[in-house]
Amino acid sequence: MTSPRQIRALARRQKVIELRLSGMTFEAIAKEISARADEYNTTEGSYLHQHAYRDLRLELAQMRQVSMEEREEARQLEVSRLDVMLKKLWDEYEEASVSTMSKMAGETQGPALWIIDRILKIQDRRAKYLGLDAPTKHSMTFDESSIQVIVSKLLGILETHVKDTTVLSLIAKDLSAIDWLAANPAPLALVGGDENSVLD
Repeated sequence: MTSPRQIRALARRQKVIELRLSGMTFEAIAKEISARADEYNTTEGSYLHQHAYRDLRLELAQMRQVSMEEREEARQLEVSRLDVMLKKLWDEYEEASVSTMSKMAGETQGPALWIIDRILKIQDRRAKYLGLDAPTKHSMTFDESSIQVIVSKLLGILETHVKDTTVLSLIAKDLSAIDWLAANPAPLALVGGDENSVLD
Protein backbone atom coordinates (compact mmCIF):
# COMPACT_ATOMS: atom_id res chain seq x y z
CA MET A 1 0.00 0.00 0.00
CA THR A 2 1.26 3.47 -0.84
CA SER A 3 1.52 5.95 2.02
CA PRO A 4 0.41 9.62 1.71
CA ARG A 5 4.08 10.62 1.92
CA GLN A 6 4.97 8.36 -1.06
CA ILE A 7 2.03 9.76 -3.02
CA ARG A 8 3.25 13.34 -2.41
CA ALA A 9 6.81 12.37 -3.39
CA LEU A 10 5.52 10.83 -6.63
CA ALA A 11 3.46 13.95 -7.34
CA ARG A 12 6.58 16.07 -6.71
CA ARG A 13 8.70 14.04 -9.13
CA GLN A 14 6.02 14.26 -11.79
CA LYS A 15 5.79 18.02 -11.24
CA VAL A 16 9.59 18.28 -11.64
CA ILE A 17 9.31 16.49 -15.01
CA GLU A 18 6.47 18.78 -16.09
CA LEU A 19 8.38 21.94 -15.09
CA ARG A 20 11.61 20.75 -16.71
CA LEU A 21 9.74 19.98 -19.95
CA SER A 22 8.38 23.53 -19.87
CA GLY A 23 11.99 24.78 -19.98
CA MET A 24 12.56 25.75 -16.35
CA THR A 25 16.04 25.45 -14.82
CA PHE A 26 16.63 23.20 -11.83
CA GLU A 27 17.05 26.29 -9.62
CA ALA A 28 13.65 27.64 -10.74
CA ILE A 29 12.06 24.21 -10.25
CA ALA A 30 13.49 24.03 -6.72
CA LYS A 31 11.97 27.42 -5.86
CA GLU A 32 8.60 26.37 -7.29
CA ILE A 33 8.55 23.11 -5.31
CA SER A 34 9.76 24.82 -2.10
CA ALA A 35 6.95 27.38 -2.41
CA ARG A 36 4.46 24.49 -2.30
CA ALA A 37 6.24 22.52 0.44
CA ASP A 38 3.10 21.05 2.07
CA GLU A 39 1.76 19.75 -1.23
CA TYR A 40 5.03 18.07 -2.24
CA ASN A 41 6.32 16.68 1.09
CA THR A 42 9.25 19.09 1.51
CA THR A 43 10.28 21.72 3.99
CA GLU A 44 10.14 25.27 2.67
CA GLY A 45 13.58 26.38 1.51
CA SER A 46 15.16 22.94 1.96
CA TYR A 47 14.41 21.69 -1.57
CA LEU A 48 17.45 22.64 -3.67
CA HIS A 49 18.32 22.30 -7.36
CA GLN A 50 20.23 19.05 -6.57
CA HIS A 51 16.99 17.59 -5.21
CA ALA A 52 15.13 18.61 -8.37
CA TYR A 53 17.82 16.94 -10.49
CA ARG A 54 17.64 13.77 -8.36
CA ASP A 55 13.84 13.69 -8.59
CA LEU A 56 14.05 14.09 -12.37
CA ARG A 57 16.48 11.18 -12.66
CA LEU A 58 14.37 8.97 -10.37
CA GLU A 59 11.20 9.68 -12.33
CA LEU A 60 12.90 9.11 -15.70
CA ALA A 61 14.36 5.81 -14.44
CA GLN A 62 10.87 4.77 -13.30
CA MET A 63 9.41 5.74 -16.68
CA ARG A 64 12.12 3.74 -18.48
CA GLN A 65 11.38 0.71 -16.32
CA VAL A 66 7.66 0.93 -17.05
CA SER A 67 8.42 1.40 -20.75
CA MET A 68 10.66 -1.70 -20.79
CA GLU A 69 7.99 -3.74 -19.01
CA GLU A 70 5.32 -2.54 -21.44
CA ARG A 71 7.58 -3.40 -24.40
CA GLU A 72 8.13 -6.89 -23.00
CA GLU A 73 4.39 -7.36 -22.48
CA ALA A 74 3.69 -6.17 -26.04
CA ARG A 75 6.34 -8.55 -27.40
CA GLN A 76 4.84 -11.48 -25.46
CA LEU A 77 1.37 -10.57 -26.74
CA GLU A 78 2.59 -10.47 -30.35
CA VAL A 79 4.35 -13.83 -29.95
CA SER A 80 1.14 -15.31 -28.50
CA ARG A 81 -0.84 -14.02 -31.49
CA LEU A 82 1.68 -15.54 -33.86
CA ASP A 83 1.46 -18.84 -31.97
CA VAL A 84 -2.33 -18.89 -32.42
CA MET A 85 -1.98 -18.17 -36.16
CA LEU A 86 0.75 -20.78 -36.51
CA LYS A 87 -1.39 -23.41 -34.78
CA LYS A 88 -4.33 -22.76 -37.12
CA LEU A 89 -2.14 -22.86 -40.22
CA TRP A 90 -0.36 -25.97 -38.99
CA ASP A 91 -3.72 -27.72 -38.55
CA GLU A 92 -4.63 -26.73 -42.13
CA TYR A 93 -1.26 -27.98 -43.35
CA GLU A 94 -1.72 -31.37 -41.68
CA GLU A 95 -5.27 -31.63 -42.99
CA ALA A 96 -4.09 -30.84 -46.52
CA SER A 97 -1.25 -33.39 -46.18
CA VAL A 98 -3.62 -36.16 -45.04
CA SER A 99 -6.15 -35.47 -47.81
CA THR A 100 -3.33 -35.44 -50.36
CA MET A 101 -1.99 -38.81 -49.17
CA SER A 102 -5.43 -40.38 -49.39
CA LYS A 103 -5.73 -39.49 -53.09
CA MET A 104 -4.40 -41.71 -55.79
CA ALA A 105 -0.68 -41.41 -56.49
CA GLY A 106 -1.21 -39.79 -59.90
CA GLU A 107 -3.35 -36.96 -58.48
CA THR A 108 -1.17 -35.87 -55.56
CA GLN A 109 -0.35 -32.18 -55.55
CA GLY A 110 0.94 -31.84 -51.98
CA PRO A 111 -0.42 -29.38 -49.43
CA ALA A 112 -1.20 -25.91 -50.68
CA LEU A 113 2.02 -23.98 -51.10
CA TRP A 114 0.46 -20.82 -49.67
CA ILE A 115 0.07 -22.61 -46.32
CA ILE A 116 3.77 -23.48 -46.25
CA ASP A 117 4.66 -19.92 -47.26
CA ARG A 118 2.53 -18.43 -44.46
CA ILE A 119 3.94 -20.86 -41.88
CA LEU A 120 7.49 -19.88 -42.82
CA LYS A 121 6.65 -16.16 -42.64
CA ILE A 122 5.10 -16.53 -39.20
CA GLN A 123 8.07 -18.56 -37.98
CA ASP A 124 10.42 -15.89 -39.34
CA ARG A 125 8.51 -13.09 -37.58
CA ARG A 126 8.37 -15.10 -34.35
CA ALA A 127 12.13 -15.74 -34.46
CA LYS A 128 12.73 -11.98 -34.88
CA TYR A 129 10.54 -11.15 -31.88
CA LEU A 130 12.36 -13.71 -29.75
CA GLY A 131 15.84 -12.85 -31.06
CA LEU A 132 16.48 -16.40 -32.24
CA ASP A 133 18.26 -15.48 -35.46
CA ALA A 134 22.01 -15.08 -35.36
CA PRO A 135 23.11 -11.50 -36.02
CA THR A 136 24.05 -10.74 -39.59
CA LYS A 137 27.79 -10.41 -40.06
CA HIS A 138 29.11 -7.73 -42.33
CA SER A 139 32.66 -7.58 -43.55
CA MET A 140 34.44 -4.72 -45.18
CA THR A 141 37.17 -5.25 -47.70
CA PHE A 142 39.40 -2.63 -49.18
CA ASP A 143 41.34 -2.95 -52.36
CA GLU A 144 44.73 -1.34 -52.86
CA SER A 145 43.38 1.74 -54.65
CA SER A 146 40.80 2.54 -51.94
CA ILE A 147 43.47 2.31 -49.22
CA GLN A 148 45.73 4.63 -51.22
CA VAL A 149 42.87 7.14 -51.49
CA ILE A 150 42.25 6.96 -47.72
CA VAL A 151 45.95 7.38 -46.94
CA SER A 152 46.30 10.38 -49.25
CA LYS A 153 43.20 12.03 -47.76
CA LEU A 154 44.52 11.47 -44.22
CA LEU A 155 47.85 13.00 -45.19
CA GLY A 156 46.07 16.00 -46.68
CA ILE A 157 44.03 16.53 -43.50
CA LEU A 158 47.09 16.16 -41.29
CA GLU A 159 49.14 18.60 -43.34
CA THR A 160 46.53 21.30 -42.77
CA HIS A 161 46.22 20.67 -39.00
CA VAL A 162 49.61 19.45 -37.76
CA LYS A 163 52.20 22.23 -37.59
CA ASP A 164 55.11 20.20 -36.18
CA THR A 165 56.98 18.86 -39.22
CA THR A 166 58.69 16.09 -37.21
CA VAL A 167 55.35 14.70 -36.02
CA LEU A 168 53.94 15.06 -39.51
CA SER A 169 56.80 13.12 -41.08
CA LEU A 170 56.45 10.29 -38.50
CA ILE A 171 52.72 10.04 -39.19
CA ALA A 172 53.35 10.13 -42.95
CA LYS A 173 55.86 7.26 -42.54
CA ASP A 174 53.26 5.18 -40.65
CA LEU A 175 50.61 5.90 -43.27
CA SER A 176 53.05 5.04 -46.06
CA ALA A 177 53.74 1.72 -44.31
CA ILE A 178 49.98 0.98 -44.28
CA ASP A 179 49.80 1.89 -47.95
CA TRP A 180 52.81 -0.35 -48.70
CA LEU A 181 51.31 -3.31 -46.77
CA ALA A 182 48.07 -2.95 -48.72
CA ALA A 183 50.02 -3.14 -51.97
CA ASN A 184 52.31 -5.99 -50.77
CA PRO A 185 50.38 -8.48 -48.57
CA ALA A 186 52.99 -11.24 -49.17
CA PRO A 187 55.37 -10.05 -46.37
CA LEU A 188 52.66 -10.86 -43.84
CA ALA A 189 53.02 -14.55 -44.67
CA LEU A 190 56.81 -14.33 -44.33
CA VAL A 191 56.59 -12.89 -40.80
CA GLY A 192 54.65 -15.84 -39.44
CA GLY A 193 51.60 -16.39 -41.57
CA ASP A 194 49.38 -14.51 -39.14
CA GLU A 195 48.31 -10.90 -39.60
CA ASN A 196 48.07 -10.49 -35.84
CA SER A 197 51.73 -11.37 -35.33
CA VAL A 198 52.74 -8.32 -37.34
CA LEU A 199 50.53 -6.06 -35.28
CA ASP A 200 51.68 -7.37 -31.87
